[in-house]
Parts: sequence; C-alpha cells; structure tokens
Amino acid sequence: TRAGCWAASRGARSARVPPLRFVLVNGALIRDLRRALGDDRVRTGSTELALYSRDASNMSGETAVVCLPTNTDEVGACVRACVRHRVPFVARGSGTGLAGGAVPLEHAVVISLAKMNRVLSVDAENRMAWVEPGLLNLDLSRFTLGDGLHFAPDPSSQQSCSIGGNLSTNAGGLCCVKYGQTRESVLGLEVVRCSPHDRGRRTETLPVPHHCSLKSPPQDRGQLRAAQLLLQLVVHLARLDLERNNLNAAAHRRIKRV
Repeated sequence: TRAGCWAASRGARSARVPPLRFVLVNGALIRDLRRALGDDRVRTGSTELALYSRDASNMSGETAVVCLPTNTDEVGACVRACVRHRVPFVARGSGTGLAGGAVPLEHAVVISLAKMNRVLSVDAENRMAWVEPGLLNLDLSRFTLGDGLHFAPDPSSQQSCSIGGNLSTNAGGLCCVKYGQTRESVLGLEVVRCSPHDRGRRTETLPVPHHCSLKSPPQDRGQLRAAQLLLQLVVHLARLDLERNNLNAAAHRRIKRV
C-alpha cells in the first residue's frame, strides 16, 4: 500500500549512513588534529560526541570530533585541518545558549573555546579589557571589581556563560536597559579568517561598529564562506556607582555572591 511504501522509504532514509566524505576523511582529520593539539584534547568518545552535539536549546546535531584548543595558534591549526579536509566546524563556548548557535550540523567538528578563558590585560583608566572568548561573564566582573568596574551585559546565565557566546547571540540582561546589549560593550575583535582564500592562516583585528546587528544571519552563501572564528575581544567596562545607581547596586550584589 501507499502507506506501507512511505514507511519503508522513511525507514531506509533514517538508516542512511553519513555522507561518504565524512566516513573517509575522519581518520586523517583526527590524526591531523591530534598532531596539533595532542591526544588528550581531541575527543572522539561516544559520551563526548553526544554531550557536544547540543547546547541548552532543544536542538541537537551530529558531532564528528571535539577539539579543545588553548591558544590562537591551536585554533588556527584546527581551522586549517577542517578546511584542508573539507569538513564543517562550529565554535562552542559554555554551551548555555538557547538559540542553537553551538549545535553542530552535518557531522561538524566542534572547536570548544572553553579553555581559552584568560583576562589578558585590563586598562582601568580607559575602562577596557582584552579577554579570551571562553572567559565566563561573571569572572570578568569579579576580576575588575577592585577597580570599581564591571562587564555590563548580565544574562541570567552569567555565572556559566562565556563572553564569546554573549557576543555571538548579542546577549543582554537587566543592565542592558542602561548599557545596551553585548555589542555595545565590545570595542574590537581578533578573529581567524575562515574564507576559502584565507584557509585559517590569517588572524585579523576588527573594530565592531555599533550600528551592526550581531544577531542578523548571513544573507547569502558568500557571507557564510567568509565566516570568522573569534580569538580575543576588547571589551568596554562600566563603572560601579553604588550610591547613585540601583542597577549597579544589584549588579554588585550578584558579583559578590559566591
């Protein structure tokens, strides 16, 4: 019957194996990634692949391999390996996002930036800080609390979300009423270029124009091919004026809470 044929064809599709290029290339790709990062920071176990196949949204994908770089050179090596083997990849922070931005599609490589979590420098006089994308939101505010400064974007997951992830979703929070969302607190970026011409060989420092919408999706495939993977951020720090501002007083209480 027509219903029986439809069920049979549906079962055949569900049992279909991954695209051939992924089956053939994964062994060579994993060897290249382990050569760049070491065996302990390239994960292929079923538990890790399942864990990194989703974020805090209700979406899930398919992970080929998980990479855990700790610096800019290693991120570039991961990108070059993926480009060389023509395998898609996606960056991941803390995995707390609700928009599905860290969900890997088409057996992608997950490049986790969670280990890139340092505050590189702070200029308290000019209220600026260089940070890595895996730094937790609240950790930056705790780091600068002694200077009377804090990082204004304060989503409800600020104890566990990363600043790179905040930027990718243009996160907000209570303080965005006064300070705006994350894009208003980011002054510049260092990225590794992922276009076919750059192939992950070049890093570049970019300003962030305040009029651009970081939540807007790419409009065509050309923009998708010219994507950038975040390496470092220059962020603006707000003053904590506890006597005059109730929002800052609430932020201070959250920062001090252990």
